[in-house]
Amino acid sequence: MIDDFEDGNADVMANEGRVGGWYLSTDTTGTTTPKAGATMPEAGGMPGKALHVSGSGLTGWGASLAASITAPMGCYDASKFTGITVMLKGTGTVWVSVLTAAVRSAPEGMRNHFKKQVTLTAEWTPVTIAFSELTQPGGWGMIVPFDVTKIYGVDFGPATAPPTPTAFDFWIDNLSFK
Repeated sequence: MIDDFEDGNADVMANEGRVGGWYLSTDTTGTTTPKAGATMPEAGGMPGKALHVSGSGLTGWGASLAASITAPMGCYDASKFTGITVMLKGTGTVWVSVLTAAVRSAPEGMRNHFKKQVTLTAEWTPVTIAFSELTQPGGWGMIVPFDVTKIYGVDFGPATAPPTPTAFDFWIDNLSFK
């Protein structure tokens, strides 16, 4: 388990050498709830607590809710796992990204993370993503090999992007490696 949010804080569960926390980043246009920064769980999870973020009118790059699972600039070896599982609900679609050191090392503006797009529903839905399903879509950024031994986080971001103003509303619970 990376985080089930039942501890009520913005930290991921300290487990198997993983440490870190949840953080909402935005392009500072539009509005978000909560505001950018560490995000705290709230009632409404599957079961108990979960993270809930929403926003509208973002006109830059949008927003990103990320779970860091290592100390700054560290890496986690997830080679004993085949992917991730998470409970999601909300509106629209989100990109679920697994963050790797090779992409982090790319120049600013060239960081196209390994990801998969997921369509959300109004009900809690279990989502399993195999590492083999992750791609660097869109034909941009530095193309690098996926290295499961050098993961530093998992990111969730709305799939709507400029020039369409970004709007999003989604919940996350029970994130784990599979």
